[in-house]
Amino acid sequence: GRMILSRRRKRYMKENRQYDEMLSAARRRMEGTDWERTAALSGAVFDPEKGEIRFESLGKAVTLKTGDLTVDPPLHIWHHLSVLQYLEAADGVKPSGRWTGLSSHSDGGGVRGASFDREIAALSSEIGRHPEDVILRAAEALGGEVSEDDRADICLVFRFMPYYPYRFNLWLADEDFPASGKMLADPSVMAVLGTEAAGTVASLITEMLSAEADRIAQEV
Repeated sequence: GRMILSRRRKRYMKENRQYDEMLSAARRRMEGTDWERTAALSGAVFDPEKGEIRFESLGKAVTLKTGDLTVDPPLHIWHHLSVLQYLEAADGVKPSGRWTGLSSHSDGGGVRGASFDREIAALSSEIGRHPEDVILRAAEALGGEVSEDDRADICLVFRFMPYYPYRFNLWLADEDFPASGKMLADPSVMAVLGTEAAGTVASLITEMLSAEADRIAQEV
C-alpha cells in the first residue's frame, strides 16, 4: 500500500512540476500578446478593463487572467495548458463542418495519431459499458451535444474552444463485439495545432467523459 501511494505521490509531484514549468514558459512566450486580437481569433470575449478573456470550454464558462494566465474555475492541468497552446496559435480559422480521424491528418502525424486512436478506443470500451442515459448525462456535463450519424450508436460533439470542436462516435457493446469509439476533429482547425496537440485534447475529452460516466453511475 505504501509503495503504491509513494508512486502516486511521485507521479503527482512530477506532473505538477511539469505543469509549473510549462505554465511559466507560456507566460514568457505570451508576454506582450495582443489579447483583443487573440480573443477575436479564438472566438473568446476580451474584457480590457478587467484584463481577462472569457470563453466556453467543455461545458465550463472559463475566465482567463491575461496577466498571470490563471483560469477560473481551475482546470485539469492539460486542459489549461492546451487552452494556452491554442490561444497562442489561433488564427481565426473556423470549423469547416468536415471531420477526420487523428491518424488521417495531413501534417504527417499518422503514427502518433494512430497511437491516440488506440488510447481513445480503449477508453471508449470502458465508456460503452455504461447505460446510454448515463453516457448522455456525462456528455451533457462536458457541454456535449448529441449529433446525427447513422454510422454510430451515439454521436456527440464537444467544444474544446468556441472554434475548436471534436466529434465522438461511440458504438455500444453487443453480443458479438465490445464497445468501441473514435474521436474526430475538424481538419481545418486541427491544422492550427497539429496531430500531437489535437490528440492530447482528444484523449483528455475521452478521459473526462469516462470519469464523469463512472461518477454518475456510482450515484445511480
